[in-house]
Amino acid sequence: AGTVATGFASLREALDAAGRLSHGQEALARALEDRASALQAELTHARACVERLRRDRQLRGMKALAAAVLPAGAATAVVSRGDQELLDVVGTGAGHFPQGRRGAFAGYHPADSAWAIGHLESLRRKGVRYLVLPATSYWWLDHYADFMRHLHSQHQRVWSDQYGIVFRLRSPRE
Repeated sequence: AGTVATGFASLREALDAAGRLSHGQEALARALEDRASALQAELTHARACVERLRRDRQLRGMKALAAAVLPAGAATAVVSRGDQELLDVVGTGAGHFPQGRRGAFAGYHPADSAWAIGHLESLRRKGVRYLVLPATSYWWLDHYADFMRHLHSQHQRVWSDQYGIVFRLRSPRE
């Protein structure tokens, strides 16, 4: 009987120790999850800071590009994705491309190159003299290849750098 009692006591001690260990593991797991959440928040913040620095650099570059290339107040279409801050740094004559009837961002990208060409030519007939393609929209170079061919064959590329490309649109009389 003593051996059985000793065995039960040992078993009880082993179970108690396992419970304490399990409780400790749970606490450790919670602490690790809390730290992982804190690190994720720090990483998200750091990414946002890096993105803001990139955006600030892009806007400064676009402002310098506009000052160097565009005549003050020149009617300029900017591939903007609706970004008013981008228009502001380009200058007072800047407008969205594509744009709706009232000049606001159309809310979508062109369906294809033919649509983009037609829209640009319509704006050109209304007095737009420049098209600015910011570096953030360089994907247009491949996606709208026929539009790019049109720009190069019908208009003049006057600037290209890491911040953007500027085309001077021929006047309707040319």
